[in-house]
Amino acid sequence: MNGLEIFNEVCILVVTYPTVLFTGYFDSPPDLQYNAGWLMIIIVIGNTSINFFIAVWEAGVGFKKGAITAYRACKKYTKM
Repeated sequence: MNGLEIFNEVCILVVTYPTVLFTGYFDSPPDLQYNAGWLMIIIVIGNTSINFFIAVWEAGVGFKKGAITAYRACKKYTKM
């Protein structure tokens, strides 16, 4: 889980840097702002997708472990 946390922090860092292009501090061309905006959107969608996939995966693993535990408990209870 530490790897996921580092990945999330790096994504936030990478998305934060291009916001300077939109402030007017730099005289950046509109094409650069347009491309930076799309890059930010792609990074956020990728980050969200990866986090969603990992959450679903972990839920599936937990469900599988719970189902096995419940099966063993039922099997033990029926033997008595």
